[in-house]
Amino acid sequence: MRGCHWMVASALAVMATGCTNDGTTMPDPVSPAPVTVYTFGGPQIAGPIQNFGPKYQTQTGVQINLKTQPDFSKLFPEIQTQATRGGVDASGASIDVILGLEIWMADMVNLGYNQALDSYINRDMADAQLGWSDIIPGIRLKNNYGGRYYTLMTDNDNHLLFYRKDILSDPAWQAKYSAANGGMALPNPPKTMDELLSVAKFFSGQNWNGDPTRHYGFVTNLTKGNQLYWYIEPWAAPYAVIPSSPPGTNLPPPAQGMELFDLNMTPLVNTPGFVTGVAKWLEMIACCTSGPGTTGRADVITQFTHGHALMAIDWGDIGPLSNAADSVVKDKVGFAQVPGSSQYYDWQAKQWVNMPAGMANVAPVHPANGWSFFLTSTSKNKEEAWKFMKYMISPEITGTLGADPMYQGAFQPWRQSQYTNTAVWTKSGWSAATAQAYTKAVLDATNHPNAVIDVRLPGADQYGAALENHLDNLVQAISGTVAPAMGLIQAEMDACAKEWNTITTQKGLAPQIKAYKAHLGLP
Repeated sequence: MRGCHWMVASALAVMATGCTNDGTTMPDPVSPAPVTVYTFGGPQIAGPIQNFGPKYQTQTGVQINLKTQPDFSKLFPEIQTQATRGGVDASGASIDVILGLEIWMADMVNLGYNQALDSYINRDMADAQLGWSDIIPGIRLKNNYGGRYYTLMTDNDNHLLFYRKDILSDPAWQAKYSAANGGMALPNPPKTMDELLSVAKFFSGQNWNGDPTRHYGFVTNLTKGNQLYWYIEPWAAPYAVIPSSPPGTNLPPPAQGMELFDLNMTPLVNTPGFVTGVAKWLEMIACCTSGPGTTGRADVITQFTHGHALMAIDWGDIGPLSNAADSVVKDKVGFAQVPGSSQYYDWQAKQWVNMPAGMANVAPVHPANGWSFFLTSTSKNKEEAWKFMKYMISPEITGTLGADPMYQGAFQPWRQSQYTNTAVWTKSGWSAATAQAYTKAVLDATNHPNAVIDVRLPGADQYGAALENHLDNLVQAISGTVAPAMGLIQAEMDACAKEWNTITTQKGLAPQIKAYKAHLGLP
């Protein structure tokens, strides 16, 4: 090291040159080790780290290195490969934190690639940045697998019903609907799937915007390879999920929200309840949407926020994006739970069960569950990585991510303070009433006793891909406004169940049952 020399200077200069008061050299201060984060390269997911990482670095001196995969289909395979490389990416960089989908938890645990967080959480329970008491119960349930916490969720994925409250509340439209439906009142909003279909059928082709564009009663994703399989879950759940407190003398299910498998990993996709949900979805596509081949994931949002569709069932992204600059539905959107059903299929008793008069079986689904922070087990800098994770899920940052359209709506609410603190929403252009209605709907879906947490199983993506293939076959079988016959629907779902059994056998029945019980929170 070069020798030191004195200048007329302050203590800051002494610190900068690494000199002591007697002019001798001393070791340079040790800089904090950097934290390397790996995630999806889209602006919706990597964007928050790109925005807040430099601020954290300024505050703490800890360098945040962001590594991204721009192709979503390659994201999880690369994470799996990292695990086999000892936690390094293709460039040789050591990964400390992964921002990934929470449904990958089972695979991550099996790979031994994520660190259990219980000791960190217990130690920092009172830390305001962690804000543990502000995290609602449904999110804690998602963060937990097999009785241990493995993730810190930063996004809350569930499906809601979005509808044009200005149209459904309009006395003129109410009168027209009633006249066309034998005096029946216009559901505002629809409470059952049958009501949803009735409303969509009436409004399809109607012009509520006064523009020349074709208008549809409903919009849904119809594109294979574009998360199509997640769009059937909200339709099937009201018919296929046994409520946690079933009416009459029926037995409750072993755990809440069992939609896809029973406890022995027997598929439920070909049972009468699930098949009925598929049939209702196909009926809606045939009667009341722009039709097969016309809409992908992004188009659902565009059709709704541009005023071309009256209703949609989708993730919460529509909330913030309805407030974006190009939206024509600002403050005209209603938010509700996905409609239920007046009856459901009890797959334990193998019989249909009618709900009490005036009640519906509602089972909110949580496709993908949400984007979450994983602390890698291979990280050599776990403490700094944990601190950055806490910073990124802090109430202050979480509130901003949920409310601001600049993040393209990718991070939905999951803290109680996001409901009570309306200032962060109004600052981002929301009305207080709209913000609270939106946030309440999301949090209610999360805490619902029948909430369907997306299944966390090794090979979850394989099960999803198989289901998507059969759903696409059915979508392509739609002819004009005619949906496929029940026989064809049953045949496709039977074929899907057979493929699922093959996947389970390949993975190992006993390990899959064990993983499924861990997902459900059962011993």
